[in-house]
Amino acid sequence: MATRELPVSVALAALSATVALAFGAVFTSGAYVGPLVGAALLPHAIGWITRRWTRSGTRGAAIAAVGLVVYTVGLIGAPGPATASRLVDRLQSGWTVVEHGTVPIPATSGTVLLAVLVVWLVASLTDTLAFRHRMSVGALAPAMMTVIGVRAWSTRGWVPSTVGFGVAAVVFLALQHQVLLGQSRTPVGQTAGGYVPRLLVTAFITGVAAVLIGAAVAPALPGGGYPIFRDLGSGIGGSYQAKTPPEVSLGAALQRGARQELFTVRASQPAYWRQTALDTYSDVAGGQWTLTASGNGAVGQNLPGPAPTGALHQTYRIGPLGERWMPAAFEPVAVSRSGTLVVRASATLVTSQPSVDGLTYTVDSRLAEAATPAQRAATAAPVPPSLRRYVALPTSVPADVRAKTKQITQGLTNPYDQAAALRSFFRDGSFAYDLNVVLADDGSAMSRFLRDRRGFCVQFATTYAVMARLAGIPARVAIGFTPGTRDAKGTYHVTNYDSHAWPEVWLAGLGWTDQFDPTPATSQPGASHLPGEPPNVGASTPRFAPVPTTAPAATTPPPSGTPNGSGAGSPPVSPGRGVTVTRSPTGGGVSAVGGVLLIAALVFVGGALTAAVLVARKRRRRTRRRSGSDAAALIAGAWAEVVDELREAGVGWPVSLTPLELASGIRGRIDGGIAPPLTSLARSYTAARYGEVSPPSGSGEAAWRDADAVLRALEASLDLRTRLRAQFATRPSGQPDPAGWSLPRRRSTKV
Repeated sequence: MATRELPVSVALAALSATVALAFGAVFTSGAYVGPLVGAALLPHAIGWITRRWTRSGTRGAAIAAVGLVVYTVGLIGAPGPATASRLVDRLQSGWTVVEHGTVPIPATSGTVLLAVLVVWLVASLTDTLAFRHRMSVGALAPAMMTVIGVRAWSTRGWVPSTVGFGVAAVVFLALQHQVLLGQSRTPVGQTAGGYVPRLLVTAFITGVAAVLIGAAVAPALPGGGYPIFRDLGSGIGGSYQAKTPPEVSLGAALQRGARQELFTVRASQPAYWRQTALDTYSDVAGGQWTLTASGNGAVGQNLPGPAPTGALHQTYRIGPLGERWMPAAFEPVAVSRSGTLVVRASATLVTSQPSVDGLTYTVDSRLAEAATPAQRAATAAPVPPSLRRYVALPTSVPADVRAKTKQITQGLTNPYDQAAALRSFFRDGSFAYDLNVVLADDGSAMSRFLRDRRGFCVQFATTYAVMARLAGIPARVAIGFTPGTRDAKGTYHVTNYDSHAWPEVWLAGLGWTDQFDPTPATSQPGASHLPGEPPNVGASTPRFAPVPTTAPAATTPPPSGTPNGSGAGSPPVSPGRGVTVTRSPTGGGVSAVGGVLLIAALVFVGGALTAAVLVARKRRRRTRRRSGSDAAALIAGAWAEVVDELREAGVGWPVSLTPLELASGIRGRIDGGIAPPLTSLARSYTAARYGEVSPPSGSGEAAWRDADAVLRALEASLDLRTRLRAQFATRPSGQPDPAGWSLPRRRSTKV
């Protein structure tokens, strides 16, 4: 048995290898080849070795599953305590690329791992169907469906992979046919007079034609320029609208009564952990900051990487943070999670998952450095046209705010000095940090803040950004967290009390920088804590508000409950309208319409295969029953039909039994009156096959009546599951066994 199975195993392994190589159509590089070819060959090797030890399908499946685990662990690295989390992260990141990427997709560790699982499953199923269930054409179904699916997504390099698949399939069918004949199987299309290959040839030609047609039609499907899978209204993927504006979330976090850890960061030094940057100021509802990024490459996937020398490496473990913003020190240049959405203008990171909660990832960031005197002088260069939108302001900015900005920056021609002077204005000790201030909700909010000089980080950051723009300095408002509390292992624990807002300004030669935080440095929630911040220019001792011993009590309403970007408490921003991030499609893949067509095609192929099985069974029976006037041929056909039906129902018997011994052995093993007609048919077949006298006229029809009686009795004795399996079987599942009998599941438990 082992000698006869080995060539078939090799042919099946070659077939699975062609399936693995077919994935070259969807990957941008050849990094997938080694892992996928290994995943195609190993299941067949494991199956061949396992069958030498046991014929149990359950044990074989368990051994194959263990092999898959060992193989995947080997792909992701040495085993250890973090192996499971690394595996989950790879799978999540890979699915993100598949879900939102466009063909061809990068051969990342995550996408290759997903393909490995598919190829391993296909190879294992094919091996099981071919050897444990003795299928021929049916064993090709998993591989064929996979190749059709790959071809539907891309037509790159389809000719060699399709030809290779066809050749391997033909070789396997030829070898498997010989093995099954040696196991006394009557294959589809065989009669007493010999083997008729027309049905198999027709099925193979039809399958190849389906692959070719699918490869030719797929690029013309409607919407061929969209990702493989698009959003289906879940808000997950290339489009994201925040449920709550970031500044609103920040204000709510600072007003919570209990301190709650939101995430941890492992890093070699502290930094501000930014979530997003709001870059558009309007006078709506008295003034607010928003972010809208869509179209023209404004939002893409992944950072350019790799990280430059000296970049800060951070490892995040996110807790109950909410939304989809991924904290990162500014300016992130590399992120570990493939498929992460990136707002290009500010390098804001957005996860493709429904929420950032529970994520683990790493980020490498360039940090702002202290400017040298030469760099300060160089900031006097003009603002590039591409950044002029960061100095845009509505004409409704109050006159007193304009006048105060002019007063602070008067006589300063260097943008760096102007930015430093604005910061020092808020840090000169005349402003009090106060979480409980009652703010105005009209156009005078910013003026009220400058007059009363009381507020918290949102008012300081947003008012500074407006004044910087008035001075001609590009500015935006960042929302995120101060460093948090560092433990002995170098991990920073960040809570809701570390929520913070600060301005980012652009200076020629320095780029965007977060080194001008105007919020006073108190111990209250939301206060500044900028590592290595520059000293104040002419600052006096700050007059900070008293530091509360517990969480700040809202004896008065919080800063509008929903602080906005006006700098002084404008009316609440409608949830979800403050931030919108949309990634525009960039080509490749199939649209929702194409996906529906693809699913319909797969359903059609599955239905066609089912219909082909039923037609083949009907044709087999009709061919055997119409053997002309030759009574011997009719009797042989009736016996062959009964033998195939018994085995397809799961009945197995020792190969040494004669027809009469088979009929005698079934008596008492299968109820329902099967033994009498089977015994009569066995006698007729024995006389026709080995007797010296030709069977009398009419004995052929009598043999088929016996055969019909046997099949009716067999069907009546089987349970529903076994009957359905036998009805759609393309191979006998009963195994000839020299040691004894195997019986199907039956209605009666009598043996």
